[in-house]
Amino acid sequence: MTVRVAIIDDSAFFREVLRELLAAAPDLEVVGEAGDGRRAVELVMELRPDVVTMDVLLPLVGGLDAIRAIMARRPTPIIVLSRLVGRGQQLGLDAIAAGALDVLEKPLAGLDADHRRRLIELVRGAARAHLPPARPPPPRPPRALPVRGRPRAIGVVASTGGPQLVRDALAGLPAGYPIPIVVVQHTVAGFAAPMASWFDAATPLAVTVAVDGRPLAAGEVAVAPDDEHVIVDRAGVLRRRSGPAEAGHRPSGTALLRSLAEAFGPAAMGVVLTGMGKDGADGLAAIAHGGGLAVVQDPADAAIDAMPRRALAAVPGATAVTAAELPALLRSVAHQGAR
Repeated sequence: MTVRVAIIDDSAFFREVLRELLAAAPDLEVVGEAGDGRRAVELVMELRPDVVTMDVLLPLVGGLDAIRAIMARRPTPIIVLSRLVGRGQQLGLDAIAAGALDVLEKPLAGLDADHRRRLIELVRGAARAHLPPARPPPPRPPRALPVRGRPRAIGVVASTGGPQLVRDALAGLPAGYPIPIVVVQHTVAGFAAPMASWFDAATPLAVTVAVDGRPLAAGEVAVAPDDEHVIVDRAGVLRRRSGPAEAGHRPSGTALLRSLAEAFGPAAMGVVLTGMGKDGADGLAAIAHGGGLAVVQDPADAAIDAMPRRALAAVPGATAVTAAELPALLRSVAHQGAR
């Protein structure tokens, strides 16, 4: 299948760089370009591309407004390619809130080999994304959970398409939520702290980047730092580690979930959400093997279904939930008796 891509950037030079990069991939085709947000919206309506790459700093109509207009009129996977420093960090998060699928740093010196590989990977993955319908289906009836007793900790793993989902899930939790939560969200370098603050603004829980040596605590959410694993030791203390990447990721969701299984056994809970690749699958299997609660986003509901599918393959008996059902599930496990 050929993936049809529209490039939106106010720099003619950078559009040329992207055009040449994408055209070099045999399965990608650049079908149109625009240099401002107004033309971007028109272009998407006219050409109906499979994927859009877009800077958020655009003339006439800003990138955020263009994203909102596109998602309202013709939902299309959008990858934000922009300078994500200073004010750009907040703009990147605002773009995700507006409906963008993912963000990638736009380097001043051009795209190196790693950026090129990551961008092509994102475009291919975005072309297979499931965007939320304008009218989501009603939640399914609540189901009994295959667990007795309240988990002592919850590990959440997400990648492409995950930040808004994680934020919404945390927003649905009450003050005083009794279970510590640790989140591994794959993102670009330098984004962990701004993302933790973005999560924190949406929930009554205290959300911070994980601090090495800090004990897990009720009412707190720890977010994995940039380029370091976060695990929980047997004493229930957060540890940051700079070891090798697992399945191409550091931080690794599998490393986190495996540590929870080792620390808490049947009192551990793991959740694997949207994303490319297989991160979290082996860690969720470790939690299930230890008698803990394994939860997976329903692949049919996930923006990118690869991670949930791999997790379900590893744990066929995992509880599958939609994004809309996740907050209720997290609240329900808190109402069980403590172990």
